[in-house]
Amino acid sequence: MPLASSDAIPANPSPQLKVALTWMRALSSADPSSTELLATTLTEDYTYAFLPRSLGYPVRNKEQFLAYARKVPFSLFRDPQLYLHEVIEAPMKIIVQATTTATFHSAPYVNEYMMVFHLAKQTDGELKIRKVEEFVDSRAMAVFFPMDPLRERGSYKSNL
Repeated sequence: MPLASSDAIPANPSPQLKVALTWMRALSSADPSSTELLATTLTEDYTYAFLPRSLGYPVRNKEQFLAYARKVPFSLFRDPQLYLHEVIEAPMKIIVQATTTATFHSAPYVNEYMMVFHLAKQTDGELKIRKVEEFVDSRAMAVFFPMDPLRERGSYKSNL
């Protein structure tokens, strides 16, 4: 999926932003080999949370996430575009506001989301992603993926 943005990506991205951009490009690619590239960006203790929790998606570890990434149906989308609206950087953290547009089963698809990337410096000095929290457009998920088998129905328990 092409990554499109206006001024959200600086001309010379920081090392931590480069890792997050590699993750986004690899995850959104229809190329099956992109999962190998995705794996190179993750720490061994990596976790991925698809939020809000009320959607019923489990937190995944690295192995579970990579298995999920292999099943993501990007081939079902026609003309997908990823737009980055804003990128916020803090030490060892990247926050991205984005929108994906596409055609899904002949219907226009639009999903707005925010991702929080938590990074960790490895012993060799390389930056990798330790955790991603992805806050998705709840309405878009309910409309386009109402019976997603990857969700755990009835598993949501509020921490309030």
